[in-house]
Amino acid sequence: MDRSLATYTSWILVFYAPIETWASWPELYSPYYLVDVIAMVLLTVGVVRSRQGGQLPGLGFLTGGWGWLGANGWRATADRFELLAEGGSLELGAAEMCFVVCGTIAAIVGLVWSLRVIAAVARE
Repeated sequence: MDRSLATYTSWILVFYAPIETWASWPELYSPYYLVDVIAMVLLTVGVVRSRQGGQLPGLGFLTGGWGWLGANGWRATADRFELLAEGGSLELGAAEMCFVVCGTIAAIVGLVWSLRVIAAVARE
């Protein structure tokens, strides 16, 4: 498997996991944070399995993690746009919107990349 997908995932995790944990503090039991933890675990296991060799186990976890994160990010982005359209404000302002939108884009890139790698593996 192309190790660059695992490297991309590692870099996203380095930024995403601590920032999301900080933003959710102290309510780390919140269902919204727990959904993020599922993505973090899937992506972390995917990176570890990818580094150990073998295409499919790692790729399966990476694809699942990116899909999970992308769906959650899409929902989070839509929720924030809806809140702003209703005249509300974001707790962390523009930085929050930037993080959520950029994170969603990063997740969609990871998902598309994963699916392309799966397609390549299937053709082998």
